[in-house]
Amino acid sequence: MPCVATPSQPAAVTYGAQAITSDNITAHVNKSYWLRVKDVRGCPATDTMSITARMLPDANLGNDIMACADCIVTLHAPDSVGYTYLWNDNTTTVTLSATPGSEYWLRVTDSYGCINSDTIVIGSYALPVVNLGDDADLCPGGTTWASPFRGSGYTYLWSTGQKTQSIQVLPSHSYTLTVTDAHGCAGSDEISFALMAPPEIDLGQDTTVCNDHLMVLPLHYTANGNKYLWSTGNTEPTLTIQDAGVYTLALSNNCYTVSDTISIYQRNCSLWFPSGFTPNGDGKNDIAKARGDMYQVTNFRLSVYNRWGRRIYYGEDMNSGWDGTYKGTPQDIGTYNYMIQYDYKGYPQRLDGAITLVR
Repeated sequence: MPCVATPSQPAAVTYGAQAITSDNITAHVNKSYWLRVKDVRGCPATDTMSITARMLPDANLGNDIMACADCIVTLHAPDSVGYTYLWNDNTTTVTLSATPGSEYWLRVTDSYGCINSDTIVIGSYALPVVNLGDDADLCPGGTTWASPFRGSGYTYLWSTGQKTQSIQVLPSHSYTLTVTDAHGCAGSDEISFALMAPPEIDLGQDTTVCNDHLMVLPLHYTANGNKYLWSTGNTEPTLTIQDAGVYTLALSNNCYTVSDTISIYQRNCSLWFPSGFTPNGDGKNDIAKARGDMYQVTNFRLSVYNRWGRRIYYGEDMNSGWDGTYKGTPQDIGTYNYMIQYDYKGYPQRLDGAITLVR
């Protein structure tokens, strides 16, 4: 590189064999120069100077590199006595902790003030993405659990020390899988397993409902199950019924199946008996008899009792009733008890109550 040499206030200056009146020349490194100076009296003086080029300080950071995305890369500057360092983040140490996916530069200055610099790019390898899924419930005895990670060039390491892609797991345990790729980059995931609980089911107590009533089963609750099978073939969590019968629900999960049964009876709620009547022969309300919907009513029996518990009327014709007499004798004004027995849709039914005789 050219340098400028300047003597101090000469009267006449000669550089080499050439007389130059200027007080400076352009000189080059790795060469020698002499200078002759005369003062105003003509007295000469001579000096010689050699210009030697110094090597720039070493700033070599090496070739660009690749590293795993979660790595910390330590960059080393060439270490030498008298060197000072400046990294792109203003760090002044001989080393720098760097992260992949970035570019870094280094400026090195030696004791003579000479400066050199270098730049390095650190590329990034993506980490293997390992996903064992959500925590799960297991049946007693455990099961084989396969890693969902697929591909060639990977190695596997479980927290149990096993290096296979799938392992046998047990309830009430947690497992971690670390997958390493061909670059040495690793990813991991953890999964925990609990013991699956048996399903719980309670359809409720056997019950009787009115004939026009729709019922939704179960009457109480179900829990810990996800597969339903009713005795009707229905597979929904609930069952709407309108007929008497015996109903069973089988409730299952991945480990167990439990069941419960309920009997539903129907009562003909539309069948009723009057609370009073007036057997006075006027043709109005003279007969106490069952009323309402008699469809599917069979084996009908009506009994009426006086205050002493004696049955004073019995009839099996649902279209007939008590006329207020006993063996042809009109009975006294007062309250009498009745009992109606019948079958509805094949199920025995009973209706009890009191009726007032008024004349």
